[in-house]
Order: sequence, then C-alpha cells, then structure tokens
Amino acid sequence: MKTLQKSKIARQLSCLSTKDQQHFLLFVNSPYFNTNQSTADLASYLLGPPCCNWGTITKQGISRALFRGEVYNESKINALMTKLMALLRRFVLHHQLEESPLAKELILKNMLGYGMHDWFAQEYQKMSDTQAERQLKLNEQQIHWLDDLEKAVPSELLVENIQLATQTYFKNSLEYACTLVQIAQTTQTTIDTKVVTRIHDQLIDQWPELLKIPLIKLYYYNLKVIWGQEREAAYQQLKQVFYDHTNQWEERDLFNAYRSIINFCVRKTNTGDKYFQRETLRIYQFIIQKKHILKNGQIKQVTYNNVISLACLEKEFAWAKEFAEDFKSFLAPEVQKNAYFFNSMNILYHEKDYSSSLGIMQKVNFTSVQYQAKTKIIQLKIYYELAEWLLLDAALNSFRLFLLRTKKSGLHSDQLLVFIRFLRQLAKIREKKNIVTDTKYLRLLAALKTKITASPKTTFDQRWLLLKIGEQGAFI
Repeated sequence: MKTLQKSKIARQLSCLSTKDQQHFLLFVNSPYFNTNQSTADLASYLLGPPCCNWGTITKQGISRALFRGEVYNESKINALMTKLMALLRRFVLHHQLEESPLAKELILKNMLGYGMHDWFAQEYQKMSDTQAERQLKLNEQQIHWLDDLEKAVPSELLVENIQLATQTYFKNSLEYACTLVQIAQTTQTTIDTKVVTRIHDQLIDQWPELLKIPLIKLYYYNLKVIWGQEREAAYQQLKQVFYDHTNQWEERDLFNAYRSIINFCVRKTNTGDKYFQRETLRIYQFIIQKKHILKNGQIKQVTYNNVISLACLEKEFAWAKEFAEDFKSFLAPEVQKNAYFFNSMNILYHEKDYSSSLGIMQKVNFTSVQYQAKTKIIQLKIYYELAEWLLLDAALNSFRLFLLRTKKSGLHSDQLLVFIRFLRQLAKIREKKNIVTDTKYLRLLAALKTKITASPKTTFDQRWLLLKIGEQGAFI
C-alpha cells in the first residue's frame, strides 16, 4: 500500500516546528475556524504520537482509524485531506500575520471597512505618533541590515527593493492621511494636523522624486484637494493624473481618486458654480465609459440615482435613459426594480411628460423613507406645474404630516418643511394671478423671493423655488 511519505500534506506539515504543530492542532479544533470534526480527527491522527511517521501512514489506515466499520472510500479521504490543507493555509496566514508589520495596516483598513471611523482616527494617530521613534531605531539598524544584505543580495536588487518599500510606505501613508482628513470633515471632528503635515513634508523634503510616480502623485494631489490651500489647482492636477493613468489603478485607488474629484465638483456646484455641475457629469461619463463606476461588479443605488439626476439637470435625457437601462442590472437585486422605476419617473418629470411620470410613480415601492420623500417631492412639483391646486394642497398637507412622523429618520425634515411652506405660498400667489394687477402680482413674487433668500433656515431645493418665481415674473 502507498504511504503518505511523498504526499503534499506530509511535506507541508513536516515544515512546522513541534510548537507550531501543537498550535495548528488547537487551530483545527477551534469551532471558529473549523466545524468539521473529521478534519480535526485527521489532524490529530497525523500529528499525534508517533508524529509525522509518514513512511507507515496510509490512506487505508486513516480510513480504519477515523471511520471504523465503514468500507474504505478513497475519495472521502482525499476530500478530507484537501480540507486539512485549506486549514493549514489559513493557519499559516493567521500565524504569520500576527507577527507581520502589515498587521496594523490591515487592521486599519478593516476598521474603515466596518465603518469604525472614530477608532480608525485614534489608532492611526497612535501609529503616526510613534512613527518618528520607530524611524530612529530603524536608522540605527539600517547600516547593519545593509551590510548583511549586500553579502547575500545583488546591490541592484537591493536598491530596487528599498525603492519599492519606500513607494509603498508613502502611498499607504498618503492614503491614510486622506482618509483621516475626510473622516474629520464628515464627522466634523478636530484632528491633530501634525500627522498629515508630517507625511506631506517628509515626501516633499526628503523624497520629491517620488512625485514622478503616478500612484504617489494621485494620492498627493488627492490630499491637496481635500486639505491644501490651493484646492482648485490641485483638483486640476488630480483630474489630469486620473485621466492619464486610469487604466493602471487598482479598484480601491480608482474609487478614492474619483470620489475626491466628484466631491470637489459637488462642493463647487453647491456654491452656484454651474460649470462644475456640467464638469461633474462629464467626469461621471468618463468613469462610466471606463466601467470604473462599478465596485465589486455592482453600482451603488445612490450613485445610480445621482448620475441620472445630474444628467436630467443638464437636460441629457437620452443619455440618462440609456444609462438607466444599461446599468440597472448592476444594481443589487433587492433594489433593482425600485431604483429603475424611480429614475424613469424622474427623467419623465424633467422631460415635462407629467402624466407618464405620475403613471410610473404608482410602481415605485416605498422601501425607505428616502424614496418616499423623493417621490412625494416630484409629485408636488408636477401638481404645481399642472396648476392642480387642490391636489397640491392635499399633497402638501400629507407630506407635512409624513415629515413630522419621520423626523428621526435621517431626512432633512426641517429643510423640507420650509420648502413646503414656501411652495404653498407660491401656489397661493399663482392662484391670485388672474384677480390682481400685474404690478401687485410682481410685488407678491418679489416679497416671496426676499423671504426665501433671507430665511434663517436652510430651504430644500431653494434653486427650484427661485426658478419658478422667476418664470412667473417673466410671463408678465
């Protein structure tokens, strides 16, 4: 009978020290890592006394020991050995990772993945605060390391590896600095900017030649866009690097870059700069053309909605319809139909096909208060455009009650309540159009415009309200 002497599993298990073999047995017997008792029994059989006596162990012997009274089944033993090899791989990764300098970096990344932003900020700051001290120790050891390495490794390869390690360090440091600033801005918390400044200055003062490397340049200008003084100039540089080298980036790097580019454009658009509204759409279209809009093979519902809304504002209705159709299959299955119907309704509303928009509105399933609120807003606007004052009044009352009931749902309820109040006032003025003089009508519109712009409370979609007031003034 053939023994396991030359088998793969024997070779790999023999590489473990006695202590590591005992740790592996504990690993295999942990229900967190392994729920198959037969696999644990196989590990105990192979590594138990007498350990690793491969010249005497056979598959038939394993079968008799583990499955007494059963007919020998080689496929069953092979499958069990494959499972044990998979567990050995996990053990090696788990065991080595605990001792690896990459462990802290991976922990930080996973904190971000789980949304533990405050913890990430604390841990990153701790790691950065001790960085200078660690660097001094490394510098003291560096000469000894290089002497030892030069004896074993060709100098060209040594230099190449040092350069690669330096690039990786700065890429990761810049990425974490960007994340730290973004978390602080999003959560409106204060961070110690010494951490970010140290990374920035270390790159510029000691390693400026690294800025010739596209990936380093990408994160450097990314940081400048969200944190620097000359943000618009940095934005242009970041956009250019992104366009020139977009096919070289990994998915995470692409996402980090285009998120900063889009966010910058949105902030500029919100200040009233119409150029950046169109710029945002052009960037989205570039990303979509390159299929970079997908993350793990899917498009986020909020991104899908934002792209279509933006295309509608820019009156690119044909493109919006094509995008909605082409990318609906990339949405998560549970939101696919709803997102498609809602956005079809939105496109028809912007095309002023109000009856068709109201027809599709019946197909939108209110799976969240956000969808319900967005749908009701479009409904209000349609009733206003159609001058359906009774329907509008009823819908305004219904929406107001809805907002009061859902105040703690994450909606911008206060802004929407102000919008309702001003829209109701605008509707009342329009109802008076045929019973007051043109002069008085204009005076009423001008007074409402002043109230809206001077309101101490932020108004949802103020731009739309002012546009409608302007349209009424132009009709006279």
